[in-house]
Parts: sequence; structure tokens; C-alpha cells
Amino acid sequence: MKYSLPVLMYHHISPVPGPYTVHPDNFREQLEWLKRKNYQFLTPDLFVKYYRSCHDAGHRAVMITFDDGWADNWFYALPILEKMQVTATLFLVTAWPGEEPTRKLDSKRELYFTHYDAMKMIDEESTRDKVIMRWSEIKESIESGIIEIECHSHFFMPTNTFIGEE
Repeated sequence: MKYSLPVLMYHHISPVPGPYTVHPDNFREQLEWLKRKNYQFLTPDLFVKYYRSCHDAGHRAVMITFDDGWADNWFYALPILEKMQVTATLFLVTAWPGEEPTRKLDSKRELYFTHYDAMKMIDEESTRDKVIMRWSEIKESIESGIIEIECHSHFFMPTNTFIGEE
């Protein structure tokens, strides 16, 4: 018998409402609920192990993932994950991060962009850094022991260009 292993995938954890966005308070509440219900938070290795072997995780299990590597994951999601000691996986678009120094988590930097705004800002090198994590932040996330990194992709295609378009 195969076991169901849910994966909760997030793009943005941000106080700015919009599609693909979960408010930080809502995100915290979701994790608190999962912890109250005794869910085990799976790493990619454990997920594959349980899935391939049809092995019961022993209790409820879930994998938390983030897509792309948006800056709000660094500013809002990581502090919540660290405080609650919840592991998660970031599927990173490796062409997007820059080499700038780590931004301070306690700076209370407000990120005012929707997913659609962020996708437009990714197109411009001058605005990309405002919406995407930096390599230094990715490194610190890994060192926290809370985040594992997997490759989403490595591409750069302007959002206003579509495959097949001339």
C-alpha cells in the first residue's frame, strides 16, 4: 500500500496580499497546527525514502517547500522556521541570486511586491536583487540546518517572452 505524503509548496511569505502569497501570521499558524497534530517534517531524503519504500513515516508526515528563492522567504519564512525548528526545502532558480552581502533579518525590511511585480522585477538586473535571495542568504539558510536547497532550474527568460513566440 502506498502512503500519501503531502507537500506544501509556497512561493511568497509576505504581508503583501496576492496570489501565491501567504501572510507570515497565517504561515506560522499553519506550522503550529501541523506541530500540534504531531506531523514529522520531511527532508528530501526522507521523503524519497518513504515514497520509494512505501514505508509509513510512523505518524503523519509533510514536506514544506518554497519555490524560486524569493527574498521574502529570507525575511519572513526563515525566522519562523528557525523559531519553530521546522525543516523545509527551497527549490532555487540558480540563475537569479546575486553576490551581494547578507541583508539583516532584524532590519524589518518591508517587501512591497506581488508575485506579478516580482516576476517583472526578475527581468531587470537592477531590480532583481530586491525580490530574490542572495547567495550569501542562501548559504546562511543552509548553515541554519533548517533549509535544504534543491535545484528548481537554471534559466533566465523575460516574463514577457513565451516559448514559440517570434
